[in-house]
Amino acid sequence: MGMKTILTLIAITGTLFIGLLILSRDATPLPFQEQHDLLRGSWILKDVPGADPSFFIANSFADGRYTISGSLKMSDRGTYRITQVFPDGTFEIELTSSRYGFVVTTEVEPLDVPDYIKLDHQRFQRGPLPD
Repeated sequence: MGMKTILTLIAITGTLFIGLLILSRDATPLPFQEQHDLLRGSWILKDVPGADPSFFIANSFADGRYTISGSLKMSDRGTYRITQVFPDGTFEIELTSSRYGFVVTTEVEPLDVPDYIKLDHQRFQRGPLPD
């Protein structure tokens, strides 16, 4: 066997190994799947008393990743993980910013009203991002 054949076999084996890692990662369920399912989607804070009527903050979550945007032209993105679930259904998430490098821990409280949650003690409604 020549050197070129050996390098080709190593490249093919490496590619197959990486492919298997990617497939196995996607098939692995996240811990606290119920909480991830509840959080998945876009959550909007708007109609804040005393604020400009066009003011809003939007948080989007999907399987361990988040994006924050808003009318103040602020934005951030990064990863999140659920760190704790409390008996009352409230759970704690840790956000790690890819953009700024900070780590923030906050609570998520599911509310009895459909499509509403409290995120960091503010009431957010599920919905599409404002224009």
